[in-house]
Amino acid sequence: MIRPVPITLSDIHQRFLFEDYDIRGEIVSLRQSAAEVYRHNPYPAALQAQLGEFLAAAALISANLKAAGTITVQARGDGPVPLLMADCTDRRDLRAIARMPDSGALLSNDLRQLVGSGHLSITVTMPGRERHQGIVPLEHSRLAACLSDYFARSEQLPTRLWLAADSGRPQACCCRRFRYNARRSQNANVAGSISPPWPTPSPPTSNWHSATARGCTGCFTANGCASTTRRRCGSRAAVRARVSVAPSLPSGRTRCASCWRARRWCRPSASSVTNATTSPRPNYPPRRSARTPPCTDRLLPPGFFLHNWRPHARTSAPVTQRQDSPMARTETAAVNVHADLSTAELIELALQRGEGVLTHSGALLTTTGRHTGRSPADRFIVEEPSTSEDIAWGPVNRPFASERFDALWSRVEAHLAEGDRFTSDLHVGQDPEHYLPIRVTTETAWHSLFARNMFIRPPRFNPSGKEPWKVLHAASFACDPHRDGTTSAGAVIIHFAQRKLLIAGMRYAGELKKGMFSVQNFLLPEKDVLPMHCAANVGEAGDVTLFFGLSGTGKTTLSADPDRYLIGDDEHGWTEGAVFNLEGGCYAKTIDLSHENEPVIWDAIRFGAIVENVVVGKHRIPDYSDTALTENGRCSYPLEHVAMRCVPNRAGEPSNIIFLTCDVTGVLPPVSVLSKEGAAYHFLSGYTARVGSTELGGEAGINPTFSTCFGAPFMPRPAGVYAELLMKRAESFGSRVYLVNTGWTGGSGGAGGGGKRFPIPVTRAVVAAIQSGALDDVETINLPLLNLAVPRHVPGVDDHYLIPRKNWADPATYDAQAHKLAGLFIENFKRFDVAAAIVAAGPRLD
Repeated sequence: MIRPVPITLSDIHQRFLFEDYDIRGEIVSLRQSAAEVYRHNPYPAALQAQLGEFLAAAALISANLKAAGTITVQARGDGPVPLLMADCTDRRDLRAIARMPDSGALLSNDLRQLVGSGHLSITVTMPGRERHQGIVPLEHSRLAACLSDYFARSEQLPTRLWLAADSGRPQACCCRRFRYNARRSQNANVAGSISPPWPTPSPPTSNWHSATARGCTGCFTANGCASTTRRRCGSRAAVRARVSVAPSLPSGRTRCASCWRARRWCRPSASSVTNATTSPRPNYPPRRSARTPPCTDRLLPPGFFLHNWRPHARTSAPVTQRQDSPMARTETAAVNVHADLSTAELIELALQRGEGVLTHSGALLTTTGRHTGRSPADRFIVEEPSTSEDIAWGPVNRPFASERFDALWSRVEAHLAEGDRFTSDLHVGQDPEHYLPIRVTTETAWHSLFARNMFIRPPRFNPSGKEPWKVLHAASFACDPHRDGTTSAGAVIIHFAQRKLLIAGMRYAGELKKGMFSVQNFLLPEKDVLPMHCAANVGEAGDVTLFFGLSGTGKTTLSADPDRYLIGDDEHGWTEGAVFNLEGGCYAKTIDLSHENEPVIWDAIRFGAIVENVVVGKHRIPDYSDTALTENGRCSYPLEHVAMRCVPNRAGEPSNIIFLTCDVTGVLPPVSVLSKEGAAYHFLSGYTARVGSTELGGEAGINPTFSTCFGAPFMPRPAGVYAELLMKRAESFGSRVYLVNTGWTGGSGGAGGGGKRFPIPVTRAVVAAIQSGALDDVETINLPLLNLAVPRHVPGVDDHYLIPRKNWADPATYDAQAHKLAGLFIENFKRFDVAAAIVAAGPRLD
């Protein structure tokens, strides 16, 4: 626990007033108290300088407190120093905290570089009262500029602020224009400027220039000032700004309860001297009584917070931190625990907390910092006896020690306990038997909204009384690889035995849904249910179509058909008699999104939706073609935003199964009919293209890849388990299987390839032909090398698209590319031990 340090007599806290310009100000200089704080916190010198500015700012702002309480100035972000904080109480006790990074990260004095992308908050905590907090984005390199921005946004009086912490002596100066006198301004400014000029004091140093000031010197009542207005009272006296005024009261004086703006020392009457000298808390302002003027009722000056900010506490309770926790910083902390908030409440809080802004359509716009996609290298599964034999350990499913997980879970719990948090009770899986109850805890409102969008919001939580899974999401927590056993500052860890999912240091929201999808991918096969990385929709006749494919292949776009009912866009389970959605919303890529090609997604991006990592222009209109932030821009929205949706979120078994592949080589045809063995071959292969930035560290552009079962990053069990379940379900119901290429034609999609991607209307026509039954018994042509059966005719599709070799300017170049792709298929499939008939259904080089 960090102990508070009192401000001592060697420190300075002085107020002054420029009479000619109606500008008041304060000076804070901390010498001995700062040295004590540094002694209790042995931080490097560069970090001490930053903490010094926070200490000076907290001491300066805390002068506005008029009751018992604490002012906290805090900066949080995703940089090497994710937390810098200082607080000061009404008793003038100081405290400072910083989360230590690697020593190499302390070379910069730039606050933004140290803290990273984040926010600055000022919090007022008072016993027995709701906590108030104001937040602004961290947009400047120095704390003084960030605070000035905060004051401007909170609509306060015009304010200038200077901070310095050189030579181990934190100092602050604040000037504020508290009223405007036009006549005085004209007299002072010969040019007749409308606004009075600002004084320009030098940055805080030990030698301050002189300034004429006036203060309250003549109070005549025992309980405060004789004046009952908010004007300064008493006579005027000239003082020097360099005069040191100890924060403890001079003998025989007390605070003025009426002129709370001035907060000067006032001369009491004889009857109050005894109270002032014997009070155990001489610094504490007089409590309000019948004799106290009305102006003391306010605890803070007007406009200290934004006019529309409120204390965000729907469900709040005092929380006592564990004192044995290494993250514990205070003995007790009143935090707000927001339970099961509505969409509107979460959006309101996200805006108040500076987590995002609204776009022109009403969607919440957010950014995720460095992580703009999933981070496969940071995904782990706890190795423990009950599940270790059933998991395919390797680069995808990386083991994690159980004892290290327990320690890290405790640290993240303590981290979340330090501030407000958001909880939601949700389901994963729209099935009365196979649903999974989860309790999601996040530290941000927008991640809680994401969970509410993407998981199922049941009318009754956990009706079967299952043991819920616990999900902790701490976006700002920084893991220590040496201490925690992770590979970086972020981690996604699943513990099946304890029914826990831990996500730390990851702002990219997709980790939440993919983490729970991975859980269901392990649990459902035990119940003879096939978990699938696919989209699904259903027609008027009840015919269901599944769309398998990795991100960027068109699952969401093609399943969002204006003429069919959407079940879901990404993750489903297939049990005997039904296909059910694992989710309650959609998570679509936004790159090149247009109303013409994707009207369902376009119309779904409105209030309640989240737009992630998308550049906006004038009037906050998103530019979906701008990939300056990432190619993996995303939008999350609940299924209620889709007019043509399957309300039960489940339907019958699929008549048609479509494997979507984004072929960057331009070799594959737009559609192929697969046999049962061919379906198994291509399901195990999972050939597609990896879209740049879908995963952290992924290559830019589009690159060919193989992802087993079209979802290898989320499959904890061996691939054969899922392939056998697919063949069993498809053969039992008689489902037809197709391979549909949404990639390139007429050439490759690589640099200088000359190919063009299939137009979305062409692919939609292919899908429509499949769903109408037009391709059930169609005549086909076999493509050599690739061993694919291609329909001779597809209704609504120009025949020249069907045979890809005819679209290439140089057929010989096509043959070379086809030979190369066939070799990639064959080499990749060598790792599978399957029946010879399945191997024979794939490409051949002989």
